[in-house]
Amino acid sequence: MLTNIDKDQYLVRLEDISNPVNRTGHSANEMFVYINNFHKNPGNNAAKDIIEKFLTNWNRIRDFRPIFAGFWGEVKDIFTDLKGNDIVNDDWANKLRDRFGLGHYDPMNGEPIPVLLLRYRVSDILDVNPEETKIAAVPTILDSKLSPFFFPTPQNGWNQGQSLDLSAGNENDYSLNCEIVHKFIPYQASYIYDVGWITKSPGKTCEKARKIHLQYLQDDFIYSMEI
Repeated sequence: MLTNIDKDQYLVRLEDISNPVNRTGHSANEMFVYINNFHKNPGNNAAKDIIEKFLTNWNRIRDFRPIFAGFWGEVKDIFTDLKGNDIVNDDWANKLRDRFGLGHYDPMNGEPIPVLLLRYRVSDILDVNPEETKIAAVPTILDSKLSPFFFPTPQNGWNQGQSLDLSAGNENDYSLNCEIVHKFIPYQASYIYDVGWITKSPGKTCEKARKIHLQYLQDDFIYSMEI
């Protein structure tokens, strides 16, 4: 278990909302309008009520496994420029899916996938689990359903897991992005950072990404042994 994560640090998670939004009687587009209206005007109680009802019903049907999450600091370049200013990036959902190795989010049938980007602090997890001091860990194969897109990280010498990078490019463009699992928390409206659509398949095949990923982990292990 990990105990030394800064409680003010932001974590991020990408969620496919196809199933939960279908239970609301609203389309994904309609829900996105409510969310965007709420972001523009947090005092919009009508939009807030619809969003909170959606999240309450969704939280009830979520499984209570540990939650996979990445670090905002490692992916904020998708959303901001070098000065930290927000930028418009209509492709952000595809890029983030690739960076986090979420290859099962693939619109193979041509239907775009509606997604939420959730962003919350480590302190939000602690608030839900006030008696716990160990709320996060390096992901293992037992923490989720079996998936070829999950690559276990060696337990020795690593404080976080490393997600499979499915971004387009060769081994020189490959990026290791940290991931952890943490205790379950119910989603809140304040966690919703952005909404978008995954519109295309990953930029790299799972087989190619796994080969590059393994080489990176092996190289890092050799380097750590040498020093």
